[in-house]
Amino acid sequence: MNHFGVSIATGTEDLRVRQLKSIQLMMSHCESDNDSNILHSWWKELGEPFPSMLLSFLRQPLEGPKIAVLELLLALFSRHRWAPHHFIRLSGYVTTTEPFGPLHTFYV
Repeated sequence: MNHFGVSIATGTEDLRVRQLKSIQLMMSHCESDNDSNILHSWWKELGEPFPSMLLSFLRQPLEGPKIAVLELLLALFSRHRWAPHHFIRLSGYVTTTEPFGPLHTFYV
């Protein structure tokens, strides 16, 4: 998994988009807590700077990586309770609570 992180950090725009979509596809298929725990261990293998790298892609002018990152974040936050904890400590992230559950907002 750490090879995904390296290729996303150093690759071309097309390679970044393909790798982000691959991770998004993996994180989307979760049917139990056990599946989520396995995916969490894979997520941790991407490396500590991976969440901040994702947010940095949202600040860049390239549309392809932005869309891929947003799709990945949607898959993470909609299926995994552990996902917000990897982003909370980053600058540019705010969590607010709404009547129907947490609303996660990224300010980039």
